Amino acid sequence: MLWNNRGIALISVLLITAVMLIISSLLAHKVIQSTRMSAQQGLKKKSHYAAATGVEEARRQLALGYHSASAWGNILSAGTARAYPLTPTFTTTVDNLAVRIFVRDNNDGDGDYTRDNDLRVYVLSEAQGPDNTRTMVEALSFLKPGGSAGGYGGQYGQGAAKTNRSNSGLADVMAASTTGYDISDAQ
Repeated sequence: MLWNNRGIALISVLLITAVMLIISSLLAHKVIQSTRMSAQQGLKKKSHYAAATGVEEARRQLALGYHSASAWGNILSAGTARAYPLTPTFTTTVDNLAVRIFVRDNNDGDGDYTRDNDLRVYVLSEAQGPDNTRTMVEALSFLKPGGSAGGYGGQYGQGAAKTNRSNSGLADVMAASTTGYDISDAQ
């Protein structure tokens, strides 16, 4: 009888050890899976932030180059209806990620997608992550003359906090200095 109790104790210890091994291996698998998911999310965030930075870079380039780009004429020269050009308008590198930036005119009513007449353009920024995933961010951007030079954010007309600028917008842009441009999301 003493012999049977020792055998049962040994079998019980082996079963408990096997269950503990199974539980610990499942837990290790979950931790490894969670770590991989966190790493993938980090790469996706990095790619997204790079693409968003690309939109900001495009806004800067568009604001600085309005006059020198013939009112964006040479930038929009490859534009077609509702399609971005095949080659990027700008390229940049953000945090060692390649970012391609495309610009096209919005439907501003004139039917000519190679010429802008309402100071609004679409910007698409595409960043390729280290794992070859691509993230795209698109924004409809609006050129506001006088942003950094001050005074374009007010109302049209005269008086306190008013800009005394025309309602056309295009005349204001042509008259504003290049350093006075500010570009942001269209409203």
